Amino acid sequence: MKLLNIKSDFKLWAFTSALSFVTLACGLGDQATSQVVGSEAPTVVYTAVEEIIETKIPLESSVLFQDDFQDGQAENWKTMASWFVQQSGDIYTFGAVGRGGSWVSEGYNWQDYVFQADTMLTNGSLILSFDFTDAGRYLLVQREDGLFLVKEQPPGKFNVVAQTGSSTPGVWHKSAIHNIGGHIQVYIDGGLWIDYSDPLPLVKGTIGVGTLDGSQAMVDNILVSKITGPLPSVPVVAPPAVADIESIELELEDIADVIPIDEIEPLPEPELAPPQEPQAVDQEQLPQVVPEVKQPDLTLSSPVIEPSNAESGQRLKITIIAQNQGSAQAGAFTINWYPTNAQIVGCSWDINQLAVGTAKKVSCDFPGYPQ
Repeated sequence: MKLLNIKSDFKLWAFTSALSFVTLACGLGDQATSQVVGSEAPTVVYTAVEEIIETKIPLESSVLFQDDFQDGQAENWKTMASWFVQQSGDIYTFGAVGRGGSWVSEGYNWQDYVFQADTMLTNGSLILSFDFTDAGRYLLVQREDGLFLVKEQPPGKFNVVAQTGSSTPGVWHKSAIHNIGGHIQVYIDGGLWIDYSDPLPLVKGTIGVGTLDGSQAMVDNILVSKITGPLPSVPVVAPPAVADIESIELELEDIADVIPIDEIEPLPEPELAPPQEPQAVDQEQLPQVVPEVKQPDLTLSSPVIEPSNAESGQRLKITIIAQNQGSAQAGAFTINWYPTNAQIVGCSWDINQLAVGTAKKVSCDFPGYPQ
């Protein structure tokens, strides 16, 4: 499966509704498209009007899915019957002869996207399903006598909500289906063919393709991109409807059987490991944590006696520094200095408090030593 040049493809054909508007209103170019008929590679060339593209068309935000089948496989598709990858030279397409259907199982939760595809219906009916879940879906039914937008909800109950004339059979066409919150626009070869707003919309789901008995059809270059709104307001250019509405209603039950809606299921959620039982903890083996007790830690400097060489009976000045090196404030305390022994107090200082990390300097006059 080759990667597409999303940026250039987007500008050239991903959202091409504005191009047809310019061609109609301004007469730019003789043809909006040129097609290659047959089983060769689908080729479409558009008159690029850069300013219209950038201002009128919602910007692509991310690619949800793409497949050009050039690897010769359809491994991303779940197929009921008939649909297979076909080869013509070095070109691969996805097609069916007879009754069958296929869908992308991973897209159950996609929403607000554009579903684009090259399509060719040779005869019979080609069905493009979108916003497809086990609760309902939209179907774009391309037949030789018309184009029909159908809603299935609840499962098995169908309602044709819009129809137009038909596109040319046996020719490759560019088909693009947008749905943002129930505002659905269908473009064929760059022109807006259907513009419908669903009051009770289906807002998420995958995509699928299908054919009925006696049908022959092919698709290629599938691209599903998440888009931002609102969708552009451009005129509808579809041919008028000619088919009797009853003709499509008669085959709706057959359409329902092509991809039974009960086959569409959300992917299973990944299994989570069972929760672990909490392990019993032996409290005796745990290290015992002794809570820290904050307390003051007072230190005193050695007394400074001035003058240091005093004579007997000379008056002295005594200085001491107290410091709190602890982790809590010290309360009231008293410092006593004893000049000779513990019975005689030479100086005494009362201190109310001492904060953590601070010091207090105290001094007094002493009348002097008798000897």
